[in-house]
Amino acid sequence: MNQVQRLPSYESPPVVEVVASVQFDPVPSLNVVHLGMLWQRFRESFPKVEQKAPIAPVVERLGVRAPLNQIQFQVNEEVDVPRLWFVNNAGDELIQVQPDRFIRNWRTVPKVGRPYPRYDEHIKPRFIADYREFRNYLSDELGAKVEANQCELTYINHISPSEHWSSHKDLSAVFRGWDSSYAGLLEQPVEAINLRVAHLLNDLRGEFVGRLHVALQSAFRTPIEPADPGQPIFALTLTARGKPIGDGEDGVLGFFDVARRAIVTAFDSMTTPEMHRVWGKRYDS
Repeated sequence: MNQVQRLPSYESPPVVEVVASVQFDPVPSLNVVHLGMLWQRFRESFPKVEQKAPIAPVVERLGVRAPLNQIQFQVNEEVDVPRLWFVNNAGDELIQVQPDRFIRNWRTVPKVGRPYPRYDEHIKPRFIADYREFRNYLSDELGAKVEANQCELTYINHISPSEHWSSHKDLSAVFRGWDSSYAGLLEQPVEAINLRVAHLLNDLRGEFVGRLHVALQSAFRTPIEPADPGQPIFALTLTARGKPIGDGEDGVLGFFDVARRAIVTAFDSMTTPEMHRVWGKRYDS
């Protein structure tokens, strides 16, 4: 396999969270009691439970463009079934479930200090195992069959200062395609950056399957001391969302393969060679 075909990788990537999600038509009979029973299947590995508001469904459609911000009102007499988090003791892995979604997260926890465990070795197999358990539960207890209508893979990166940049005005030192002269064009200093871009996502045959959403935002780490202003960072979120590429579990994994390749290559193309050296760029075999 030549280098062009291989995906770039990094010894110390800035990724702080990876989210793998499957959306499906709501299971009508799935209520909070059933979700509590589901927890018993995961309780040994995920002993903590948190309750959150449900996530609204999202579907990527070709030709449908995002509207300007609009206020939407929805009248619903039924009480929404909450989204439950099943969290492990370390707090760095969790499962999220609601009547139309199954989500699995890995996230970094500073006090735990575990490095990113890698997609092929950890993220993908753990998702598969837990998603199968979730589907088996719905089949055993409710006679329900889950068929994904949307899949989503998200990588969240927090890019810390290095010898190449120290302020948000140094955007061009971290990201390609940004004119380094911008910060000096205006009399007013740069205070914040917020950029969003959506790219069409196609399968290997060139057919539309979804979108790759890129969100770049300037931010600061939570200060340790009250007088500390906090370390500047760039928060870069890449989300690939779209329809399964085929039926069943193979279709979900087929989309995730396309999604991961798009996310990894986009991250590599967006960031500068100087930052690649900081993170220890290499190519997976």
